Amino acid sequence: MQIGEFAKICNTNISLLRHYDKVGVLVPSYTDKFTGYRHYSEDQVAVFKRIGTLKQAGFSLQEIKHMLESSQNGEAVFGLFEKKKEDIKRTLLNLDSAKRTFVESEVRNIVQEDILNENREIPFENDDIVGKWQVLGEYAVKEDFYGGVCANTKRYGEYIKELYFLPYGKQYWCYSWTKGKLLTKFGGKTASVNEYTLEEHNGDKYMFVDMKAGRIRPGEKSAIVVLRRIDNTEYTLDALARHDNIDLPFINDEAVVGKWKALDFCRTKEEFNVLKLHNTQLFWTGVEFQPGGDLIRIYNYGKRVLCGRKNASWTKGVVIDKKEKVSCAYEICKIDNAEYLFVEWKTGDYIYGGMEPQYYVFIREK
Repeated sequence: MQIGEFAKICNTNISLLRHYDKVGVLVPSYTDKFTGYRHYSEDQVAVFKRIGTLKQAGFSLQEIKHMLESSQNGEAVFGLFEKKKEDIKRTLLNLDSAKRTFVESEVRNIVQEDILNENREIPFENDDIVGKWQVLGEYAVKEDFYGGVCANTKRYGEYIKELYFLPYGKQYWCYSWTKGKLLTKFGGKTASVNEYTLEEHNGDKYMFVDMKAGRIRPGEKSAIVVLRRIDNTEYTLDALARHDNIDLPFINDEAVVGKWKALDFCRTKEEFNVLKLHNTQLFWTGVEFQPGGDLIRIYNYGKRVLCGRKNASWTKGVVIDKKEKVSCAYEICKIDNAEYLFVEWKTGDYIYGGMEPQYYVFIREK
């Protein structure tokens, strides 16, 4: 049948068939060398429909051409389908990553604008709060504490069980202070100013903190975090810190050598789901394991990206942070034919908060 009739049967247009002929994905069964008319067979109707199905699945015309040419080799065609699945997965991951970056950057802009409206240069003024304080929980208002209302302890009380106030407002973990204010600091900058009041009750001293830390969007209501004083000891950072053995000999591991791109951040390895990543702005964005134990870490500080090998190294199964004096275990796991690297994340939560490490998840860079 001629091209017009074939186009009508296939419910398409002649220009598309001419394009298919030009790229070699659907060549007419016969072309009249005198008139140039293209002729197609009835069997090619099924081929045309197969091409349409493959295009909807995301295959390019060149890929489809290769698949049709390899149709007699089932294993080769199956391999092409598996490759396309991996490509689509990677595209979805990149899409999620782009979405997270866009959303978090918008939120970050709002937060930074709100933070800049506060006075960042807060002078230190002493107060009688030095020592260890037990975190009791969160309340909607201070009166709920005295009224016996059940506290919310999901974060403050269970996750964060105690806080220490060091002499002269010295920063410990992400916390610092001056009279009447508990400060949260990240990267040397004040992230929130949380006003507190002190009261005596039944012989104990309590602190009521109007806690803004952790409330991301401006205008979102804060909560009253209640602390009870345990002692007035003048603790030091060294006394509070938990460190690991970092004096480890180098043992090679060829499986981990190379560049890895950060993909997700999870509380546990079991929580990781490649198809459902967390909506998290990743701070640690990349790592390169170099032969001999050198390690390059890449961090994203908002507008600044820092890359360097200072104070870090690796040995088989462990990433060593010499500055923080912690050893972070790593493990390579294979999921759906892709390699993922899980690395323990040990910062202030682990060193000063007594918490279990969480995990960064990386995928190998091609």
